[in-house]
Amino acid sequence: MKKSIGLLAAVACAAVAGWASATLAAFPEPGDTVSKENMAQAKDSLTPTAEWMINQGMVMKVGAYRNTTGRKPTKRPRKNMPAR
Repeated sequence: MKKSIGLLAAVACAAVAGWASATLAAFPEPGDTVSKENMAQAKDSLTPTAEWMINQGMVMKVGAYRNTTGRKPTKRPRKNMPAR
């Protein structure tokens, strides 16, 4: 019984590792260029709008992830806005 559970766990781990490596290998890396010729490789990462633009001839350079936070709120009311 214990051998079959260990074997089942090993097979499950191998399946997950194979799936993860295949998924991560297909994801475009920063610095890659996505064009009409290689769009199928990055299809899972593209939005329908990006797919359409690439089909029309656009070439997309993949950039690194950057965290953006937006504008900081002002501490005092602006001069042209009346106080509430």
